[in-house]
Amino acid sequence: MSDTLTDRGGTALRVAVVFFAALSVAAAYVRVSEFGLEALPDALVSVYIAALIVWGVFREGLRTTRFRILLYVGVIAWGATGLIGDPSDAVSLILLGGGLLLLGRTLYQEYRRRNSPVYDR
Repeated sequence: MSDTLTDRGGTALRVAVVFFAALSVAAAYVRVSEFGLEALPDALVSVYIAALIVWGVFREGLRTTRFRILLYVGVIAWGATGLIGDPSDAVSLILLGGGLLLLGRTLYQEYRRRNSPVYDR
């Protein structure tokens, strides 16, 4: 049995995810066309996270380790691009620090899971 939210939410969730992903891509396009290449890193991170959520809902599953690692990398990138624009932005600093902590925790848990004896798995 798959471990995705689509098992419970069905078609309505998939439609909402596609709608918001398309909205995110459109917003990224508008930002780049309005502000030029200066907005490109932020737009790329937005498109990455939107595509990742679509992939997670339709293919991977939102609770897999691989999805969580890729999501935390996106959060780190989001925080980093925010800090490039404004080094004193508290929200970007929280995103960067929180993403690093979550990524570190997930990688450590995966390391422990893979290196535990077979009878503990």
